[in-house]
Amino acid sequence: MFASDHSHNHLSINALGHRLLSMPMLVALLPFTAGIILSEYLILPLWLAIAIALLSSAMAWYLCYSRTSLIIAAYALLFGGYTIAMMHHTSSSTPYNTSIEMDIEVRGMPMVKEGYRVAEGRITAWYDNTKHSANDKVQLWIRNDSISWGDKIRVAGELQKRMSRHEEYNRLLLRRNYVGGISITPATTLHIENQPARLQQLACEKLDLYATDSDSHGVVTAMVTATRTRVSPTLQNSYSRTGLTHLMAVSGLHLGIVAWVIGTLLLPLVLCFRGHIVRHLLTIIALWIFVIMCGGTPSIIRSAVMLTALYLSLVSSSQYNTINTLATTILLMLVFNPNYLYDISFQLSVTAVAGIAIWGIPLIGQIHDIQGVEKSIISSIIISITATLWTLPIISHHFSIIPIIGIVITPIAMITAYGIICCGILTLLIPHPLSTPFAMVGEWCAKLQNRLVIGCGDMPFAAVEYSMTTTSMVIYYIFCIAITMVIWSKIPKKS
Repeated sequence: MFASDHSHNHLSINALGHRLLSMPMLVALLPFTAGIILSEYLILPLWLAIAIALLSSAMAWYLCYSRTSLIIAAYALLFGGYTIAMMHHTSSSTPYNTSIEMDIEVRGMPMVKEGYRVAEGRITAWYDNTKHSANDKVQLWIRNDSISWGDKIRVAGELQKRMSRHEEYNRLLLRRNYVGGISITPATTLHIENQPARLQQLACEKLDLYATDSDSHGVVTAMVTATRTRVSPTLQNSYSRTGLTHLMAVSGLHLGIVAWVIGTLLLPLVLCFRGHIVRHLLTIIALWIFVIMCGGTPSIIRSAVMLTALYLSLVSSSQYNTINTLATTILLMLVFNPNYLYDISFQLSVTAVAGIAIWGIPLIGQIHDIQGVEKSIISSIIISITATLWTLPIISHHFSIIPIIGIVITPIAMITAYGIICCGILTLLIPHPLSTPFAMVGEWCAKLQNRLVIGCGDMPFAAVEYSMTTTSMVIYYIFCIAITMVIWSKIPKKS
């Protein structure tokens, strides 16, 4: 055994430092995120936070290449995150609890909840004796069936500051930049201006042409267009108990399949000069069209940015570091909107991908003696386990449940998910009625997936009801990070 090989069997601070330096955006993300969290507990004058951030940045630049500069740079990032979070604290320009007329745009697809429909809206103007411009994000409680996504309406009503009877959910909506809620009924609706159908609506309408089974069709629509209004509450509960809710929440898995479908359709381009570059660029464009169609949620944007970075690295023939790219994506999204940090779908998406990148991919890389189908099955199980372990605290904290059976059935459900998404995308791309066979196969795959989920969800050991506290979550992730640091201290960086 060589001396260098022997040293790899011991913990090495230098090895850990070398690994972290290869992922500078991950190192920068930590203090920046801490600054966003700090803004929830410490109130400083905005000018003072900006001054500290700028002064620290200047000192770090002046002391460049010294260890002290790293500490000062971390301090600058901390107050940089704090400053951006404070600048995003929203306040309403529309008066609360006052009977006024308001112009409102319905920005989100209405979803049925507790006997009425809920949707995202935006107040563009309000009136007393004069017109006042506004740009306030609000939650709409719609009891008027003639209102749909994209409509511009004028209502007479009041803006309520409280949006939910559950205090934690109310705080979550505030962190998502909502300023209040408005109840809309036929009596309070003064005018409706219907807008042309948007891309997501057009996609849903085309899929509706092939609907044969309501549950199967609902799952296909959810997985292809990110519209979950057609999925029954009973079926949603079964997906929740089995830990497969992520299949209906469009994210990295779905975008990866879409990229594969588009890449396969564009495969003949590689026969042309520079055709592979054109193929990758067209795939990127197709991905972002899909993101727009699905409403551009934080988890979809995060996945799209990462895949875009991957395809650009293929175009430029540069190295792609998954963890560093993930950290870069998260940092850019938090700079754009620090409130993404409190979005549950964003949290689940980021922790799942982080678990796969940090633990899953290295474990799969250790499999050398097994190839073919067996390796694919083992890899799927590893990915399922690592993603579940990293998302478990968030699921337990927010939904008071720990899905157990999901670790076992996720590899099986992945097969049907590929079938549903592939056939769904082809159904949208191919004109009617030529797309009918693909629509039929897609609904058949959804029916198989639903049977698997419902059957496993009814098992008594499918899930454990447990709500993890915030302190327990922090301890859990500190433990995961500690394990990761130990592993990175023992294993040298691989090119």
